[in-house]
Amino acid sequence: MIHMALLGEGCTQQMLAESLEIEMPSLTRTIKQLETAGLIKRIVDENDKRSRLLYFTPMGKGRMNDIESTLAALRDEVYAGISDEELNIMALCINKIEQNAVRLLEAN
Repeated sequence: MIHMALLGEGCTQQMLAESLEIEMPSLTRTIKQLETAGLIKRIVDENDKRSRLLYFTPMGKGRMNDIESTLAALRDEVYAGISDEELNIMALCINKIEQNAVRLLEAN
C-alpha cells in the first residue's frame, strides 16, 4: 500500500510490480488480498483492457493515513538528535556504498 501511494493512485499492477521488482503472480495475490479486505479496488484501464488500475477505497485511504502518521512518528523518534545535514551526508554515503557494491557485482 505504501509503494502504491508513492506511485500514485491509478498506477497499473504492472507498474507496481516493476517498481517493486517482483513478479506479477506474487503481486496479484497480494492485490487480491487487499481488494478482499476492502482497502483497494482494481479498475479496467479503458485504454488497455488487459491492464488494471489501482485505487484506494475510502477505507484504504483511512488506513494509509494511519500508516503515514505512524511512520512519521517513528521517523521523528529514530532521527531524534540528527540534523538534516547529517541525514543528507548519511544518504550520500549509503548511495556511494550501493554504487560500489553494484560495480563489484557487475565486475564478477
